[in-house]
Amino acid sequence: MPIGGKITMLRGSYHVTGMGCGACVKHVKSAVTALSGVQKCDVDLESETMTVDFDEEVVSFEDIKEAVEEAGYGLSK
Repeated sequence: MPIGGKITMLRGSYHVTGMGCGACVKHVKSAVTALSGVQKCDVDLESETMTVDFDEEVVSFEDIKEAVEEAGYGLSK
């Protein structure tokens, strides 16, 4: 990032479907954290939720959703 640059971080909370175990949680988290612009990702199996801190200038909700879907799960706002 250049000096004086602006980071536009967002925190999004989303509903994840299709997870059944701890391995699923790790798979989803791995898929999302591999995206450039994602700073942090927490996934909760019991509540089927995912919280993601990301730079909206680098990655979008649609990018995150695509990564989750390619991993074999569903994602909605």
